[in-house]
Amino acid sequence: MVLTVVDMFEFLELPDWDGTSVSQGEALDPNRQAPKRTTDPLSPDKVIPEKDYLMDKAEKPDDDVLKAREKKEKANADRAAKRAAGEGPSQVSRKRQKKNTAGEQRLAGVDAEKKVLEDQAAAQSARIAELEGLLATRDGEKQKLEKENKDLVAQLGQSEVVRHNTVRSLIPTVFKRLVDSVEYKKSLAKPYSLTYSAGWLAGVRIQRKQEDVDRIISSTKKINLDAPKLWKAEYNNLFSAEYPYIQKIADAYRLAPADLMNIFPDGPSPQGLVGSSSRPAEAPANVDTPQQEAPADP
Repeated sequence: MVLTVVDMFEFLELPDWDGTSVSQGEALDPNRQAPKRTTDPLSPDKVIPEKDYLMDKAEKPDDDVLKAREKKEKANADRAAKRAAGEGPSQVSRKRQKKNTAGEQRLAGVDAEKKVLEDQAAAQSARIAELEGLLATRDGEKQKLEKENKDLVAQLGQSEVVRHNTVRSLIPTVFKRLVDSVEYKKSLAKPYSLTYSAGWLAGVRIQRKQEDVDRIISSTKKINLDAPKLWKAEYNNLFSAEYPYIQKIADAYRLAPADLMNIFPDGPSPQGLVGSSSRPAEAPANVDTPQQEAPADP
């Protein structure tokens, strides 16, 4: 084993460090001159000599390089064996041609599929443009309908106010028109006449003798002697009587309340009443209001 003391500069110039043991030794003399290990330059008339055998083999073998070289040599040997078995360059070229044909077919299929996809994309783009146009049209129609809806809501609110006011005044107006009508006043004539006659007959008998009562009644014209028996039935029938004006209002139930306000009673009717829920009591033909005469002194 050879021990050599070198400085760092010399250590870095070593071609191979395998087997080198590095340790710290004594400090070198600062005045020590490092040996010169470079070759003097050749003169211009000299030619650089070729590398000898030892210089060519001076490179250190590498495992990766050796493996790649072995792989390459094995591939060359396999190709040589195939050629020896009859698979010459012509068969290799035919296989390559088949591969190229298959590749061209696949490429043609890809091109056809690409064209189909492009056509589909163009159709979809046209459809999108069409739908966007329809959407713009629908937006315009939507805005128009929204405006019409707002107007209708405003009109409906106003009509509701008018309807409420009309309904509030409808029943009082109908009642007032009925009370003021001729048909209603005629319906009161018979019950009023009978009631008046019954009351008058009862009043005549107060504090009078029978002969005086008979004399007063016989001298009185247009008096219904059956009034005390008939007036109550006629009075009760008055509450179930039907009037043409009320029937007209009922038959016009499809009209708006404002139109119902334009319905008025008919003109004077010869009978007044159009019917009753119960049969009226029979009375003498003469049912006019009796003309009271002053009773004679008893």
